[in-house]
Amino acid sequence: MIPILPHKVSNFKIHLSIGRLLWMLRGSNSLSEIEYYDKNVAFFSDDGKEVPGSSFGHRMFTKNGNQLDQIIRRLQADNSSRRCIISIYDSFDNFRESRDIPCLLFLAFHLRENRLHLTIQMRSNNAFRLFLYNFFELSFIQGIVSFELGIEPGNIFYNALSMHLYLDDKEQAELYLNHNVNQNMSVLFQSYVLMDIFILLKNCKISNFLFVLKA
Repeated sequence: MIPILPHKVSNFKIHLSIGRLLWMLRGSNSLSEIEYYDKNVAFFSDDGKEVPGSSFGHRMFTKNGNQLDQIIRRLQADNSSRRCIISIYDSFDNFRESRDIPCLLFLAFHLRENRLHLTIQMRSNNAFRLFLYNFFELSFIQGIVSFELGIEPGNIFYNALSMHLYLDDKEQAELYLNHNVNQNMSVLFQSYVLMDIFILLKNCKISNFLFVLKA
């Protein structure tokens, strides 16, 4: 049995993580669908109907075709391909005046020694409120590609140009880091991913950083 942080300390909510994942897999950018799980998303919508930046799935599966299917086909045809990139951030985002600019830039997949590795490049990441959800849902994409290729998932390289913590969350984040737990407590994201989030956050500055999560 894997211990989980008490609800009042942890900011990770299982129902919201599943809701976000399903919303992403649907390829939707509908505000009403994700607002059912998280009312705060409405703040980022410009028209009260859609969230065009936060909806990674819409850009991944719907907007310009199914990028994930293309990645799988490319890796099946050439397991040494260096073109297996899912692009989320678009050049037109540079011209948009919006609260909802994508925080995710791209996902890059590469096969090494019959294992699928994933590089996640974030433009900006809220270390306390969003990192855990982003890692959960994006590592699930790695799992889908691995399953389709019939190979094991490998490492995840997670890079954020700005990994930040807002002052409004400082007090709760300190409770999160200082909670009296043993060094081996881990959070379960997927059956193949165990991450000691306490060791990770205590050893990383809340700033720009790169870390590697090994399967």
